[in-house]
Amino acid sequence: MNPFDLRAALLAKHAQHVVLIHFPIALFIAGVIFDFLAQGAKRRALAAVAYYNLLGAAISAVPVVVTSPVRRPATRPSMTASASSSLSMSGGIR
Repeated sequence: MNPFDLRAALLAKHAQHVVLIHFPIALFIAGVIFDFLAQGAKRRALAAVAYYNLLGAAISAVPVVVTSPVRRPATRPSMTASASSSLSMSGGIR
């Protein structure tokens, strides 16, 4: 793939994953950081930035849910058994 071909770069299979999955996560993390900064500095502008970051993360998470594949149960029972045994050993399941 030519790195200067914009159409090929935007339509590549990995491009949608990066944008749809990681962009809302980055907005959420930035919103939380701005919220902590707003609490510490007592500045309303930082609180507004945090609010709009979190709002953008919530709105941009909708296409992620819509385009996500349907979750199927685990096909290997060993994965389910090991996960449940580790949870029960840690006290997670009673």
